[in-house]
Amino acid sequence: MSEGTGELRGRIRITAPMALGRQQLMPLLLAFMDRYPAVEIDLSLTDGIVDLIHEGLDLAVRSASLDDSGLIARRLTTHPRLICAAPGYLARHGWPVSTDDLSRHTCLFLNLSRGVSMWGLQGSPRGLPGFLSNSLETLHAACLHGRGIACLPRYLVAEDLAAGRLHPLLDAYRDTDIGTAISILRPETTLLPKRVRALIDFLVEHFP
Repeated sequence: MSEGTGELRGRIRITAPMALGRQQLMPLLLAFMDRYPAVEIDLSLTDGIVDLIHEGLDLAVRSASLDDSGLIARRLTTHPRLICAAPGYLARHGWPVSTDDLSRHTCLFLNLSRGVSMWGLQGSPRGLPGFLSNSLETLHAACLHGRGIACLPRYLVAEDLAAGRLHPLLDAYRDTDIGTAISILRPETTLLPKRVRALIDFLVEHFP
């Protein structure tokens, strides 16, 4: 009841993936703190899945499937994913012009059970063994290095595409309705601090 009146104050502990946190979330957190200067943000960036309750966290922003029990989720946005490769890789191995061509190309995957199905391609074709990682930033770096073809969120590769460091591939074969769902999660609790509720509403309203 003591925080029902007056300005918002206190600490909010939040976790997010590395690239998403730096590029999309951090500017909004700074804007929120400008609006509520008595609120302290404690941001932890990791590409691993963190147990919010065990770690004492208030919120998590995630861009993955939401399999957690006991968490309440609100959708922030959906970022399209783009299949792309570096000019150097395409010069050495040629451009795939259909999904069947992927069977002759090296592909870079998140090491999740869904594999290439996350690419949103008809038939879920399988590429040659390449590089796997649980980090989108690592796959992005490998793709820029010319190691293979990757499917990455648009926010991560937009500047590379504009600069010609990556080229988009197979757009005609992608399901454009499939993207990376980005959500904000909190533990299921009867007490939600006013400052946490305010941050959730702020992110839902302003997330790009």
